[in-house]
Amino acid sequence: MALPARTAVLAMFALLGVAALAAGVQAPPGSAQAAVPLLVKELTPAALTGLVFGALTVGALVPAAVMSVAVATTFVRDIYVECFHPTATPKHQRRTAQAVSLTAKIGAVVFVFGLRDQDAINLQLLGGVWILQIFPAVALGLFTRRLHRRALLAGWGAGMAAGTLMVV
Repeated sequence: MALPARTAVLAMFALLGVAALAAGVQAPPGSAQAAVPLLVKELTPAALTGLVFGALTVGALVPAAVMSVAVATTFVRDIYVECFHPTATPKHQRRTAQAVSLTAKIGAVVFVFGLRDQDAINLQLLGGVWILQIFPAVALGLFTRRLHRRALLAGWGAGMAAGTLMVV
């Protein structure tokens, strides 16, 4: 449900990148992702810069925390309780979910630090492209019956292929 708001925020960051170019901010070669932080550092006072950087850090960590909790909850309810421990108490389920969430977070950190910076950025971009391709098919499929299922599926497939090729 929050995908349109998240997309609007990502669009704002893209516009900030354009603003950084217009302001003459020079990012180091091969580090275009540093343009927005350099713009903030150049245009704002030191105290406000620290506040903005702190907000960016929290903004980066919140989605990761939400995803790890979702993974843990899904695993515990749909796999662990159903297949391995049907009589697990809510307290046991909570502890298992905490362990799975921590494992997911550690695994993600190890995975990202094992990649080159550009590969991590490309994976983030690819994830955004894929999410944006899923949204129209699901939204149109849910809110109207006039469109054929196969047409929606074909459009989704074409969007996924085109988006993936553009990222690659």
